[in-house]
Amino acid sequence: MQSLSSVTLIGSHRKEALDEKGQALLTSVLTSANVCTDKKIKLLMPYVAPLMNLAELTQGLGPNITTKIEFDKCSQFSNISELIIKDDGTTTTEQALLVHLYNGYVNENYERTPLLAENGIAVKKDTKSFLIHAADVFGNFCMNLMFAKLRHSSKKKNTKAAIISKVYSDRMDLIDFSEFVTFDGDDLVLAHNKEAIIHRAGWTIVQST
Repeated sequence: MQSLSSVTLIGSHRKEALDEKGQALLTSVLTSANVCTDKKIKLLMPYVAPLMNLAELTQGLGPNITTKIEFDKCSQFSNISELIIKDDGTTTTEQALLVHLYNGYVNENYERTPLLAENGIAVKKDTKSFLIHAADVFGNFCMNLMFAKLRHSSKKKNTKAAIISKVYSDRMDLIDFSEFVTFDGDDLVLAHNKEAIIHRAGWTIVQST
């Protein structure tokens, strides 16, 4: 078993690029299955960019293993288990279509990214998933670390920053974030020429090209 803790802060330009590429990919998958409608595209599009980002992030953890993904249930990520009857009489589900999309994308772009298992995508409430709850906590504490290092903090933020720094003290890269992140009120904003900041037991700066 392998584990990976990661937080990604994606800039608007990178997100737009992922969305554009993802919509073309999703449309192709749905069209091939003869189930392409505006309603299906609207329902499934929120999943595509996170899946593409995950495929890139987890390269190196494979090959020859499979994984599962759990999405936090909310207005953006809703139930995707509806049974779909195709024109030829066979059936599929929205979940299966996303798994097919992800595995096809991985096979074309990343040799060592784990593939998704057959039922590899689930949407759950955080109260029903240890992984989702853990991801919420990890992401929250990482953001508070950035706030603290940029001196835009409070006693509560500083406490959380100290905790995660202690937990990951042997792997935390003490980078100066001020070159890469600014504030718009209380919101973190990436510098204009930065695509993303990824925390993967260390902070990696991805330059825009």
